[in-house]
Amino acid sequence: MKNLIEGMILVFGLSIIFTGNSYAKDLTSKEEVEKLLSGNTVELQDMKWDKSSIWYFKKNGRLKTQDEHGNRGKGEWYVDDQGRLCTEKKHRKLRCRVLVTREDGGYDVYEREYEDNELKWIFKKILPGNPHDL
Repeated sequence: MKNLIEGMILVFGLSIIFTGNSYAKDLTSKEEVEKLLSGNTVELQDMKWDKSSIWYFKKNGRLKTQDEHGNRGKGEWYVDDQGRLCTEKKHRKLRCRVLVTREDGGYDVYEREYEDNELKWIFKKILPGNPHDL
């Protein structure tokens, strides 16, 4: 009886692990990522600096940003043929990153150019247009 219960717990635990990860998928379509971001605003969390920011992805490839302290910045963005979001801002060189869907409707953004597969940003919300007037 003890082995049966342990086995059931193991199966249940594995099903939770695999079910939780089955939703996440890389966005690999250039068109899908462009449609998601172009002309829209993202509220995000920067994992390296542990800061919230707002980014407005202008349709012309310009990027307008504002951090949680009100500091504004600008840069450029595009989506490459592999569906990766590429951004370049002042004092930050060009980097292309992969968007991964989350169950809550947000996106995790990973740097996959290196072996560490580092989580860079969490896109918490994508809002239509430019509601923060960036």
